[in-house]
Amino acid sequence: MFHPNTWQPRATFLLLITAIIAPLFVQQAHAQPDPDAVANKQAQADEQPIRSMVYLKYAEANATREAILALMAKQSELTLVADQRTNALVLRGTKDTVDEVLELIKSMDVAEIPRNAVAVLPDASEKSQDIVQVLRALKIDSVDIAAGPDGVLILKGQKEAVESVQNLIRIIEQQTQQQQQRPAAPKEVAVQLLWLSEAETPNASKLDKAFAEQLTSRGFRPLSVISELQVTVSGQSKATASGSAINGNFSTQMLLQTTDNQISLEIEVDAEYLSDDKESGLIHFATKLTSPINRWVVLGVAQRRVPETIPGDAPRELFVIRVREPTSFSQ
Repeated sequence: MFHPNTWQPRATFLLLITAIIAPLFVQQAHAQPDPDAVANKQAQADEQPIRSMVYLKYAEANATREAILALMAKQSELTLVADQRTNALVLRGTKDTVDEVLELIKSMDVAEIPRNAVAVLPDASEKSQDIVQVLRALKIDSVDIAAGPDGVLILKGQKEAVESVQNLIRIIEQQTQQQQQRPAAPKEVAVQLLWLSEAETPNASKLDKAFAEQLTSRGFRPLSVISELQVTVSGQSKATASGSAINGNFSTQMLLQTTDNQISLEIEVDAEYLSDDKESGLIHFATKLTSPINRWVVLGVAQRRVPETIPGDAPRELFVIRVREPTSFSQ
């Protein structure tokens, strides 16, 4: 049986409960995740260091590690350890860094390195290290460069910049190959040394025509041979030669230094003469030069002393040498 006095308190209680609970259901139904909060949470997760281990199939672990560290020098949070026993690399760093290193390892750990990814040199590691030094000296900041395993150069950067550096590497490689193809310098050479002086009666037939014309174009008056020395120089031992000259003496000391295809000579020359007033004069000089084979080269120029009573300019003394094969003296 319905009793109004009993229903009224119950209705009031139900309305109160509904007023409290209903907003909670509405808020729950319409609640959406905060995008910024989710992004921040993901960023924090990405910044947390992670570990990864990669077993290499073709590349050598330690060489690969050194190449990657050179390429990733700006990534201070990267830790990379090579396990020589298992030929594996252990990585530790942020997710982005580890992902980038894994891509590098993937491109390096192959049976044959694709030429569009790196530059491969013919004689492997020694030349690749030299080229890395050259490229770094040029301060090419747009491309990271490292010498990888098996003499491979690894380039990392934008496509256009990498292609530009690859072209530069090809030029260096071509010049290196041309250098290797040049004949080696002999370990023993014959040096022909002439003492010439400007004279009214020229006598320089020992010089070839092209070299004589070159001296004339440089302002030398007709030349005459005062003396000639021929000396064979070999190894690191010092060779000497001396002889007489017109109204004087002539001597030299030479030390030979040869590289793969160049000849360097350290030369001292002493030339003693009598001037027109019977006073002695001395010419001395020491020099070092790199000389080609079978070509005349000017070694030095000096001014002869003349008495004040004799008019005109003092003649110049010219010293020239030609490096030849030891069997060429008779030619």
